[in-house]
Amino acid sequence: MSVSLVIQESCVIQSGADPSSFAAPRVACLHGEPYRVAVVPLEPAQTLSTMQFTAPGTRQPVWMVSF
Repeated sequence: MSVSLVIQESCVIQSGADPSSFAAPRVACLHGEPYRVAVVPLEPAQTLSTMQFTAPGTRQPVWMVSF
């Protein structure tokens, strides 16, 4: 006997509570899919960091959510 099962995951990604701050996005997955939130580096040689801050007037950070 062969059995296969497909479970489709659905996740909602929303911006942080205060758009003017450096708040990480909120991620909510229907089935609790594990994920990681990181700031995409502004320079390609930089490594990903979950704690990078920008000074006022600089470019907004770009967040990456990976599953």
